[in-house]
Amino acid sequence: MTPRAALQAALDWCAQFRYVPERAEFWDTARDLERNLGADCDGFAVACIQRAHEAADEPKPTFYLIVGRVPQGGHAWVEMEAARERLWADPTPEWPKEIQPPSWWAGRSPMYAYRFDGVIFSERYAYEEVR
Repeated sequence: MTPRAALQAALDWCAQFRYVPERAEFWDTARDLERNLGADCDGFAVACIQRAHEAADEPKPTFYLIVGRVPQGGHAWVEMEAARERLWADPTPEWPKEIQPPSWWAGRSPMYAYRFDGVIFSERYAYEEVR
């Protein structure tokens, strides 16, 4: 599956679950999301990245969990780099299920990024240092 199609399939999969406000400071996995039938924004982002990475063809795109600010407060979403293109997607319910370049997402200020290596998320990077 192409990277974009894999990310769209993961967004569509996430759409069946509900948003649950953060109960504790931990990231849900795709398995947790299925078991709990919902998660907070970072749980949705982690689960979406795991599903998209699993479905994407080789060579795998690079996925990042992005933590930043939106007008409503703190938030987390997904960034994918594939074929020299950066795209953002937000799997959290009530956000558009669109895959677009970062410039499309008005009002978002990324602060930190965690790169996914297919198994774990690496340490936190200041967003500007990721590039």
